[in-house]
Amino acid sequence: MQIKLDTAKFVLTKIWGLPKSELLPDHRLRQKIHYDDVFNIKIATSYFKYLLSRNSGPAQWDKAVLSYNIGSYRLGEDGNVYDPDGYVESVRTTIKTDVQKFNSKNNIN
Repeated sequence: MQIKLDTAKFVLTKIWGLPKSELLPDHRLRQKIHYDDVFNIKIATSYFKYLLSRNSGPAQWDKAVLSYNIGSYRLGEDGNVYDPDGYVESVRTTIKTDVQKFNSKNNIN
């Protein structure tokens, strides 16, 4: 997963409620994000779940994907998804091809 340092700090303090005084120093937190796969995925999924909760409507998932990967600025003020590069469709295609094939091969439902 792609996790930036600021995103990890946000999840740890705002979503998980860790006091700022208990955060690891930046260099150690970067190492943990990079080398601890379970930690990385927990941070990423917590953040994505948060983004889903901030968006609503028929394009909720699309909005969360754009916010996670490209930034909230790609969402129009009118609530519409602004995705001129087709990023959301690319993610959707990857899920349909690569992820579903992996899951089938490994008996994951």
